Amino acid sequence: MTAMVQVMDAGRGGRPAPGFRRQRVSSGEVAAALGKELNTVGQTRDRIIRKGIVHAPQYGALEFSVPGFAEYVRRRAAAADL
Repeated sequence: MTAMVQVMDAGRGGRPAPGFRRQRVSSGEVAAALGKELNTVGQTRDRIIRKGIVHAPQYGALEFSVPGFAEYVRRRAAAADL
């Protein structure tokens, strides 16, 4: 989940961009953020889709299904960095 939020917050070149947040990310970008090949994250992607945490609005794209979940992940990640 943290990798998906990092991709959502990344601007051009994959670097964090203040005030920039996308709602939809590609599965490939999330795999790259994890340092994995796309074909190795497919089972995990399918599992979190089945749980209803994310959904695929179009082929190769992901969005969080639960309103505010991305912000929750950001807060948890920030708290873990303390």
